[in-house]
Amino acid sequence: MYRVIKALNNNSLLVLTEEQQEAILMGKGLGFGRKSGERLAEVTDAKAYVLQNDHDKNSALQTVNGIAPVYIEIATRIIDLAQEQFPKVNQDILLPMADHIALAVKRVRQGKLLPNPFHQDIITMFPEGYAIASRALGIIRELTGVELPDDEAGYLSLHIHAGLSEENVAASLACARLSARVVHRIEDALGCSFA
Repeated sequence: MYRVIKALNNNSLLVLTEEQQEAILMGKGLGFGRKSGERLAEVTDAKAYVLQNDHDKNSALQTVNGIAPVYIEIATRIIDLAQEQFPKVNQDILLPMADHIALAVKRVRQGKLLPNPFHQDIITMFPEGYAIASRALGIIRELTGVELPDDEAGYLSLHIHAGLSEENVAASLACARLSARVVHRIEDALGCSFA
């Protein structure tokens, strides 16, 4: 049983489960005509993405209100890709990834690029996540018409890595920074370049 918090679009709902957890339900036509407070029995042919929320009860709603539904759909497709390859993907990455994608698309539309100085390190450290993130760029292009640079695949792979481990994206990036510093020190000490 679910209680509708908000219809995000015709295909998605923000709901509250019986266990009082916030979740996003995705399914064809699922959100059409739904009203806040409406109760739903078990929904077939829909995917549920449970949101773990350590903060106040309104934060998921506030976050969702700030993200266009297309970006939530993109993030769910990326999680689905990751789940095809990995047995367990933490769904907590859904909203942060959707928010990141929305900002990345906005930057590209404004002509602002955010270079990823750890791109090669991320590819080396998280090759499986990077392969999924590379495929995700195609999903983003398909649903938004925007071609994100390859550097964004590096950033997205950090989100995917966070979904596969207990690390958050900041911790994953810290690992990439540390490994880059170690490699640079070794190169300096040996007087050579590994690139």
